[in-house]
This record gives sequence, structure tokens and C-alpha cells, in this order.
Amino acid sequence: MDKTNAIGTLLHYLAFSLDRQSDQILQERFGIGLSQQKILRVVCLHQGVSQRFVADFLGQSEASVSRQVGLMLEDGLIYRGVSKADRRQHVLLPTSKDSRVLEVAEGALNQLHHTVVQCLSAKQQLQLRSMLKSMNQQARQIG
Repeated sequence: MDKTNAIGTLLHYLAFSLDRQSDQILQERFGIGLSQQKILRVVCLHQGVSQRFVADFLGQSEASVSRQVGLMLEDGLIYRGVSKADRRQHVLLPTSKDSRVLEVAEGALNQLHHTVVQCLSAKQQLQLRSMLKSMNQQARQIG
């Protein structure tokens, strides 16, 4: 069997290509990278979370999230506040700027993804979405 046509290899190539293109679009249009966009999404969805929560949620090291958070704090994309539950704990909170950036950035990424799946029929797209959901659930159960 040709190893370049193995499902796992094809999935890795596709993910790598989409990540690279996504990062390029985000850098060029919004001045943020894909890692920062992912952090913005988590902070907007789960307001008042710790860096540890963000790192665990994204499956990244706390050090890599910390580096990105530092840059985002400097750019005013997020801010650090004090937890209402525990005044000793610092939490990440969205700003009005990051909500707008996230909305527009995700629109640009959705356009990229739409362009990629456009080669599939509507029926194939529905089937792919269903298969990807099943595979994602299976991968979460394994790991």
C-alpha cells in the first residue's frame, strides 16, 4: 500500500495545509496567528478562565499558551482579571476588540474551509461532516 495514500497520512497533510493557510490568512488580515485565534475562541466562550484551563482545553502546554497570552495582553486582545471565586487567582477575559476580531477572523477561516470542501457535492459534504464527527468522538475516547 502506498503510504502517502494512508488515511492517517492524508488527514495529517490536510490538517497541516489548512493550519498553514489559516495562519497565513490570520497573520495577513488580522495580525494574529492561528494559536492566538484558538485562545481567543476559548476566552470568549468560557469567560474568566485560567491559562491552565485554556492550555488543557486546547491540548497545548501551559508555556506555549503563556507566550501567546503575553502577546495578546500587549495587543489589547484580552485582559487579565481577578477571579470572583478566588481573589488570588488570575483569569483571562475578552475585550470588545477581541470579540470583533474573533468574529471577522472566523468568517475568513470559514470561507477558506468552504473553498476546500467546495470540490465535494452537498451530499458528500454532509457525509464527510458525519464521518468527521464520528472519528473525532472515537479519537477522544482513545486519548
